[in-house]
Amino acid sequence: MLRLLGILSLGNLLFGGRHHRRALGRGLLFGALLGYLANKDFNADRVAEDLREKARKAERTARDAVRAAKREIRKAKHDRRAAEIHEKVDARTAAMAADVPTIDFPEGDGKYDSSKKYGYAQ
Repeated sequence: MLRLLGILSLGNLLFGGRHHRRALGRGLLFGALLGYLANKDFNADRVAEDLREKARKAERTARDAVRAAKREIRKAKHDRRAAEIHEKVDARTAAMAADVPTIDFPEGDGKYDSSKKYGYAQ
C-alpha cells in the first residue's frame, strides 16, 4: 500500500502539475497505472511452462483421438470380416443341407412308431 501511495505521488509530480486541476487527475491516473504495472508479478517462466503444459495436453488429446479412431476402424474391419465369414458359413451349410438325403417316415405307419411297437402306448 505504501509503495502504491509513493508511485501515485511520483506520477502526480511527473505528469501532473501543482496549479491545474486537470493535471492533478492526469497525474493520479498515470500514477495508478504505474502502480498497477509495478505490482503486477509477471513471470515469463510460468507463462512458458503453462504454454508447454497446454501443448502437452493438446498433443495427448490428439494422440488419444487418433488411437480411438484406429480402434474404431479395426473394430469395423473385424465386424465386416466376421459378417462375411458368417455369410460364407451359412452358404456352405445351406449347400450341404441341400445335398443331404432325408428319410420321410409315413405318419400313420405303426412300424415306425416305437411306443406302439414295444407296447408302451395303448
